[in-house]
Amino acid sequence: MTKSNILFLALISFISGIFLSSFFKIQNLIIYELLTLAVFYILISLKEKSVIIFAVCMIFFGLGAMRFQKADFVLENNPIKNYYSKEATIVANIIDEPISKNGRTTFTVKTESVNKEKLESKILITALGYQKYSYGDRLKIDAKIYEPPVFSDFNYKNYLKKSGILAVIYWPKIKIISKNNGNLLYSKILSLKQSLREIIKENLSPPSSWFLAAMTLGDKKDISSQWKEKLNKVGLRHITCISGMHIVILSGILVWVFIMLGFYRGQAFYPAICLLWLFILMTGLQPSAIRAGIMASLFFFSQKIGRQKSASRAILLAASIMLAVNPLLLRFDIGFELSFLATLGIIYLMPLFNKMFSKVALLQSFRIDQLLSITIAAQIFTLPILIYNFGYFSLISPLSNLLIVPALPYIMASGFLFLFGGFVWHPIAWILSMPTAFLLGFLSRTVNFLSKAQFATITLRISWAWLLFFYILLGSLLFYISKKERPKFLTFRSR
Repeated sequence: MTKSNILFLALISFISGIFLSSFFKIQNLIIYELLTLAVFYILISLKEKSVIIFAVCMIFFGLGAMRFQKADFVLENNPIKNYYSKEATIVANIIDEPISKNGRTTFTVKTESVNKEKLESKILITALGYQKYSYGDRLKIDAKIYEPPVFSDFNYKNYLKKSGILAVIYWPKIKIISKNNGNLLYSKILSLKQSLREIIKENLSPPSSWFLAAMTLGDKKDISSQWKEKLNKVGLRHITCISGMHIVILSGILVWVFIMLGFYRGQAFYPAICLLWLFILMTGLQPSAIRAGIMASLFFFSQKIGRQKSASRAILLAASIMLAVNPLLLRFDIGFELSFLATLGIIYLMPLFNKMFSKVALLQSFRIDQLLSITIAAQIFTLPILIYNFGYFSLISPLSNLLIVPALPYIMASGFLFLFGGFVWHPIAWILSMPTAFLLGFLSRTVNFLSKAQFATITLRISWAWLLFFYILLGSLLFYISKKERPKFLTFRSR
């Protein structure tokens, strides 16, 4: 067995340990016994490679289970829970960018003390009105602390828990003690983001301004609930989330720009990766963006050293890195689940559909065979999770994606050019915004038209048993297909 396959099994074992321990409490004694047994197997079977591989998988499984349970233990035993439903005076720092919408401002704080007791925890604050709070503000807060609620159709408590937020506060009395206490670099990045946000608002009208802010800044707060519903109906909500598709497009743009500036492809790697992660940082370190950023970085680095790895290893490595940092993502973050499932669908199913559609002359003539393959492959892998969590799926999604996704590289390229030009010299922003406005107008009109179709969505509910059955069936089918023809990583043919 190759080193690559051993790594694959080890990463699968690590993720499996996190997954299993997120549903079932595994006693620490059992984990320690498992790790000890694995070390014993290695010591007595130095010449038996299969036994050593099995032992290594046992170790990684135990480490995964231990990582989740340690993270969960720390959160479950945080002293902030002793203050639920109690009035308190809190000293805390704002650790993210405040969001103002619908007459209120929300932001997350990290506490220094509660009622003069030293205590570190994260609390989500909802303040009345459009308050002028900023990242890095040190606050004195007088309010009642509440446990996050669990609604009948949504576990808000677990949604916040995956971000380490254990309490919520509504309409507090707040006094700013001092400002500019956060990371200086991140403060400058948020200041840049605000300047770019203003350029968009000044030169584009809604919903075009909303879409561009979401695609280039990760800023989705202004998208109205009506337009969110339209995007859901046509299966295009993903274009407003910083995901693998956006990162791949941006990576390609950055590499092309530096090559045009005279860099060799190997030299373009360093500035492109730096700007890529600057972009990810500016968008708020969203899990989907981090995952895509890790994959893009691995892909470019492997190209640079001439040892391009298979996509399945890259996606598992990206998942393992993220889960090692925050193991709660696997169970409590639906976006994380959808992002990885969509990528796996593209890796394993896209080649199969691409082979089928390559024989259809009509698709070949319009050059949409690969795009259709990607769309269907990703949707097959994510469809059960979407139905299980949201109770509906979009029938019109393949058509809407075929119409809109090909335009995304041009929207993002023209959008970044417009923002860069407007930032350097403000008067030129309006001229540079025209191509972007035209493309975004096409997007909004298409979404608006398709969302009116009576057959756009179907409502359906399934149990966790059907969810498990589907993925077991899908995995078995892929295993059978792999025996006949090993699927290759997605590559775009030059036309």
